[in-house]
Amino acid sequence: MSNWITDNKPAAMVAGVGLLLFLGLSVAGYMANSERSDLDKKIKSASQEIKSANAAAITPSHTSNKELEKELNRYAKAIGNLETAYKPFMASSVLAPTTPTAFQNELKAFRESLIASCKEKNIQITDTSSWLGFQLYSTQAPSVQATPTLTFEMKAINSLVNKLTDCGLTKFIKVYRSQLPIENPARNTEDEEDSDQKAPWTGMPLEIAFQGDRGSVLKAMNAITDSQEYLFTVNSIRIRNERMMPPPITNPAAAQPASAQPQTGAASLTPAGEAAAPAEPPIQQIIKPYMGKEQVMVQVSLNLVHFAQPKAQEPSED
Repeated sequence: MSNWITDNKPAAMVAGVGLLLFLGLSVAGYMANSERSDLDKKIKSASQEIKSANAAAITPSHTSNKELEKELNRYAKAIGNLETAYKPFMASSVLAPTTPTAFQNELKAFRESLIASCKEKNIQITDTSSWLGFQLYSTQAPSVQATPTLTFEMKAINSLVNKLTDCGLTKFIKVYRSQLPIENPARNTEDEEDSDQKAPWTGMPLEIAFQGDRGSVLKAMNAITDSQEYLFTVNSIRIRNERMMPPPITNPAAAQPASAQPQTGAASLTPAGEAAAPAEPPIQQIIKPYMGKEQVMVQVSLNLVHFAQPKAQEPSED
C-alpha cells in the first residue's frame, strides 16, 4: 500500500483531499439537517398554538359582554325577588334597644293575655307553656347585652302562639326554646359579631307541642308556615293519636242492638220466602266513636330565623 502511495503521490494526494472534503461535507450536512429538524419542530409547535388561539374567541368581546350582561341581569332580578320576599322578615329582625325590666314586664303582659285568650277559647294551657319558653326570666332579669335579641324572640313566639289559639286547638302542652349563645356569658360573642364570616341569618331553635282534632292541627301547621311577619322553618314533626289501640273488630254488632236502629223505610234486599236476618248497625255507627273526634298530639321542632342587619358603612377618609 505504501509503495502504491509512493509511486502515485499525485493520485494519493487527490484521493486524500477528496476523502477529507467528503467527510467535511457529511458532517456539515448532518448538522444542517439536525438544525432544520429542530426548526421544523418549532414551526409546527408555533402553528398549533396559533390554531388553538384562533379556535377560542379572545375575551372580552362584544358577544361575551352581551352574554355576561344577560347573566348579571338575571342574577339581579333573582336577588330582587328574594329581597322582596324576605323584606317583612328582615324588617322584624331589627333589634330595638330596650331594658331588662321592660323585657320582663312585656313577658308578664304576654303571659296574662295568652292565659285569658286560652280561657275564653276553652284551651288548656300548662304553666310552662304560658311563659312562652322564657320561664327562667320570670324570676331573674336577662343581661343587658342579650335583652334586644330575647325581645325579638319573645315577640315572635308570642305572635305564633296567639295565631295557634285561633285554630281550634284544645291544649298547649309545651313551649320550649333553646338557650341562645348570647345568653351564655362564657362565650365572647363580640368577636363573632365583628367577624366577616358571620352568617347573614341565625336560627333560634324552639319546640311547640299542642293537641287538637285533625282539622285544628292542619290549621295550626298552616299558621306556622304562613306567618307574614316572622319566618319559621320546620325541622321535624311528631304526631301521635290519643287512641293508640284500633277499634275492636270482633262482634261489631254488639256496639248497638239491632232493635235500636231507626227504620228508614229502605227497600228490603232479602229474597222472598227467606227469614230476614237480624239487622246490623250501619257502619257509620261503628266507626263514629273512633273517627273524627279523636285528639291528635303534635310536637313541632322549629327554627325562628333572625336576619343579621347590615352594618353602616364607615365614612371614607378621602
